[in-house]
Amino acid sequence: MVRERSRFVFLGTLPKIKFGYVSDGDIMAKEELTHKVYLATFGRPRYIMEIGEMIYGVKKDTYPKLMGENGAIKKCLKRGWIKKIDMPTPEEKPPGFDKRIYYQAEIEPIIDSIMKRIEETLHATSPKQDELALKNILRHILTSRAFRYWIEVNLPKDYNIASTNGIEFILSFLDILFIIFERNDTIKEQFKRITKTDDYEKAIDLLRKDEGFRKKLPELTYLFYGEQDVSEEIKKDLPYLFIAPEIPLLKMLGFSDFGMKYYIAESLSKNTSKLLSD
Repeated sequence: MVRERSRFVFLGTLPKIKFGYVSDGDIMAKEELTHKVYLATFGRPRYIMEIGEMIYGVKKDTYPKLMGENGAIKKCLKRGWIKKIDMPTPEEKPPGFDKRIYYQAEIEPIIDSIMKRIEETLHATSPKQDELALKNILRHILTSRAFRYWIEVNLPKDYNIASTNGIEFILSFLDILFIIFERNDTIKEQFKRITKTDDYEKAIDLLRKDEGFRKKLPELTYLFYGEQDVSEEIKKDLPYLFIAPEIPLLKMLGFSDFGMKYYIAESLSKNTSKLLSD
């Protein structure tokens, strides 16, 4: 199938945004190649030749930069940003090559980056209870197959990530989710009526079983993934993208350059409107 970009309303503008913002305190600052390895392995597990092709556009001459003594993959492994996964290769591979090492991105670098940016923005540590609540929802979203696949289908054309800051790219999509569902009272109240619980896992389960949500699942799936093939496992995880609990830190700032600019624009719009109406 021809790979098309998701038809989600915000996504048409995202490629025009410079995903190059890296906070001075960001744990991945000045680690450009490791950013790209991280993004390449976030949507789905990949092996070294796939990663090299995504970053350099070729399948050869990339091994030293990725797997050499100071290679980006080894750095990511050492720091816990990615993990190794053994997956079978295609059947046509000769005997002795029935397995290949794949790499999959972990979620902690994203969470750590967000918490660091919150600390820098607020110039202080936030209440532990709020931090734990935010980390909980982030872990659910970032580990869901629905979110990872959403990132995958919206990677730059032909998977060419050479000019993309991986962390910033993923943070921008998190901001999109929170902007839509945390700040849209109609959607938020609708799902509250369905779930009626503050237990996140229970809310997800209730949403999966809700007849109204199930009827809208094909349209919701198309909204996020367009013409892409979407497995039943991913559809089952789609509710993870639709519940935004009442967490104070979600309302305070954007986690990406895109998100911060959005909130600046929103604040200016509200205050300008108020001043002009007085």
